[in-house]
Order: sequence, then structure tokens, then C-alpha cells
Amino acid sequence: GGVATLTLLIPSAAKLGGHTGYPYYLVVIRVLMGLCEAATFPCITSMLARWAPEQERATMSTFIMAGSQAGTIVGFFISGIIADAWGWESVFYIEGGSCFVWLLLWILFAADTPPHIQVGGKIYPALVLTLPHHSITTAERDYISAGLPATNSVSLPIPWKSIWTSIPFWAIMFSNIANNWGFHLLMTELPQVRLVLLPAVFNLTLADLSDIFH
Repeated sequence: GGVATLTLLIPSAAKLGGHTGYPYYLVVIRVLMGLCEAATFPCITSMLARWAPEQERATMSTFIMAGSQAGTIVGFFISGIIADAWGWESVFYIEGGSCFVWLLLWILFAADTPPHIQVGGKIYPALVLTLPHHSITTAERDYISAGLPATNSVSLPIPWKSIWTSIPFWAIMFSNIANNWGFHLLMTELPQVRLVLLPAVFNLTLADLSDIFH
């Protein structure tokens, strides 16, 4: 809900900085969005540990993680069409509003764990915000429970020293930072190419550019 609300505020934040001034308000909005989104992937990993049977975990993880990339592709494609039809501000209003639809579906159908599922001798009740969990049958619950690996009932201490002195850890972290930098730089600069350079050279609309890029 936080990201959806902040998305709706982006057009106003961008205009507050003016056309020539530095977009301080927009930067603040983007930082807040990053803070709201920071927990997404750790939470997904935690939910997969409770919902995905061991033999299906790799497949489910692939589909879920690929969704973020697919969302970027679809989002850019649709954004060009929306911006060409109703202006760039409408992109954030429509896509931000659609996030609230997703939020409602999540509240209605999602839960931290299946109801009364047993993992390693410990029973986890379903945790839903306000509504009882009703989208899983007893057979599905038993199938998930049987497919989950045994876990320790007591959490082990986190080996912080081993983590921070691990060369593979640093290699993965820097690789991820570099990958994210390039990915977000592309997303940041691509609209400028589409809005300024290509229309001036080829006389194309935003909808035409969306078709070309995707």
C-alpha cells in the first residue's frame, strides 16, 4: 500500500521541483519507495519456505522472481500507450491505482502460512490481516505440509563474522549491486531516449516507441 500511495504522488512531486530545479521531492519519494520495497524479496523467500513443497520450490521461485522482470517489460509497454493517450501523469495514476487492486486481492487470498501447518514439529497458524484463510483445501494443506523439509524448532545464531568474511558473499553482493545499477540506469535513461531523441529523429509517438522497444 505504501508503494501504491507514493506512486500516486510522483507527478505532484515532480512538478514541485519545477522544470529547471533539482527534483528534491521526487528523490525523497523514490527513496521512500525503495524503503517500502526493500522487504519484498526477503518476505517472498520466507513465504516460499512455508508454502512451497521442497520438490516444487525451485520452479515456484523461478516464476515468482521472473515476475519482477516481466512486470518491468509489461509496465514499459503499457506506459507508452497510456502516456501517448492521456499524458505522462496518467501512467502513475493508473499503475499506482492498480496496485491497490493487487493489495485488495492479497489481503483476501494471501496468508503467511497455510492454516495449522506443521513444520518440524511446530504448528504455524494462518496469519491473515482481517479475514479467515479460505483459499486452501485440507488436501492442499496436507500436501504442502508433507513436502516441507524438517526445520529446527529453535533458530540458530546468525554467523555474522563468517558472512562478512566470506569472499563468495562479497562477490555476490557486488555483482548484485552492479547489476541493479545498470538495470535502474537503463530504466531511468530509456524514457529520455524515447521522449526526446527518437521522436525528434524518427517522428514517432510514445505508443510507436513502446512497440519498438518491446
